[in-house]
Amino acid sequence: MRPPEDPFLRPDSVRYEDIVADGFVELLRTRGVDGLTMKGLASWMRVTPSAVTHRGRWPATVELFVAALLRRWVQWSIAGLRRVPAVPSVPLTAVERHGVRCWHVAHELARTEAAAGRPAALVAWQEAMEVEEEHLLEWWLSTPRAGGSFDRFRLVLGGTRLALAMDPTLPASAGAEAVRIAASIEIESDGSLNSN
Repeated sequence: MRPPEDPFLRPDSVRYEDIVADGFVELLRTRGVDGLTMKGLASWMRVTPSAVTHRGRWPATVELFVAALLRRWVQWSIAGLRRVPAVPSVPLTAVERHGVRCWHVAHELARTEAAAGRPAALVAWQEAMEVEEEHLLEWWLSTPRAGGSFDRFRLVLGGTRLALAMDPTLPASAGAEAVRIAASIEIESDGSLNSN
């Protein structure tokens, strides 16, 4: 059963793309990447595989998944900017860690589709990253800090999110602290830290 605080699910939505995205998120949680098939999605939705393929083949289904998940990603990512202290979200719970993994799977599916000549999902993924970056940059520019580069901060944020998502033994509090530190220090050109 789904924890009620999962920011990557929309169980009350009747929109087909939300149902597809919920199915992908749950299939990844319960069956892993091997479960991401039209047959697996149909089974999760409790319909026949032909009912799912009638709405669209695999490329269109991947595009729906990426489109729905991108909105959820941006909402989750910038939610931390509304808290005190305001820092971008890092995955603090098991469901958030799973959501970050889903986001990375969405990216890989989109890249695979683009390599096959179907770039729509990858374009949607890139647009989501641009929206997220706009929010983060607005926060970055409005927050007093010691210095540092926004691009370097984005690298630390992305790496921290991925590390926390992939290694459940890492304490989430350390990830959150890493992001706070990255937002307030400057890294010298030689790679050493300069804490202003």
